Amino acid sequence: MARVRFDGGYVSRELRKVGNALTTPVNLYLIGGAAMIRYGLKAATKDIDVLFSTHEEAVELVRALKKSGYHLIQVSRLTLDYQAMFATQILENADGFRWDVFHEFVCRKLRLSPDMVKRARSLQKAGHLTVWLISKEDIFILKSVTERDDDVTDLLMQPHLYRSDHEHRKLEHQT
Repeated sequence: MARVRFDGGYVSRELRKVGNALTTPVNLYLIGGAAMIRYGLKAATKDIDVLFSTHEEAVELVRALKKSGYHLIQVSRLTLDYQAMFATQILENADGFRWDVFHEFVCRKLRLSPDMVKRARSLQKAGHLTVWLISKEDIFILKSVTERDDDVTDLLMQPHLYRSDHEHRKLEHQT
């Protein structure tokens, strides 16, 4: 059975809800489909992939998600490609919207580097939550290390992810 997809408005509301449930400051790096929505590269996503530089922030987010009506997903309920991502935690709400929570690494292959942090831009603040939008180039890199079919499709369907912002500006001036 295909999972439901959620638009940018839904994602923003969930970020606000969870941000308001936090009791300490948390910096969250938005990666994957939810980040692609913000760049206008995708209309909807099945989940929100988030990356943290500290274990404490990941733990605090999971607490806030539970307060907001989310429950942990058992690994045995996940497809093999989902299991291969090695998320720290995966939580889901009654609507079927999932949060894939990663601490420092995605798929045990790629680390949130200081350069990725520098390239990220502040996107949204809600309560104690600061949401950072990872760069398009870093989305491409992160999606390339997963094995989910939807991530491969995203890579093939979105040539904008291959180009840097500098290359886009050059192309715009040529037309």
